[in-house]
Amino acid sequence: MPGPSDDPGGERRPGDRALPGTPGTEEVVCPECEGKGELMGRPCLACNGTGMVIGSPGRDDPRPMG
Repeated sequence: MPGPSDDPGGERRPGDRALPGTPGTEEVVCPECEGKGELMGRPCLACNGTGMVIGSPGRDDPRPMG
């Protein structure tokens, strides 16, 4: 499964709900691709194909935080 090191440059991904290091957040499975890193054979745009985004654990609301 893709992980944080698979994200080139560790740049913010479109699906991130907060900046990396924001208190109360961590890398969570991308809700768009469900951690697969792709949709319909193409890299997921929300997670840049990593399968992970920055968010709050257990929070299923896709709207940006804060």
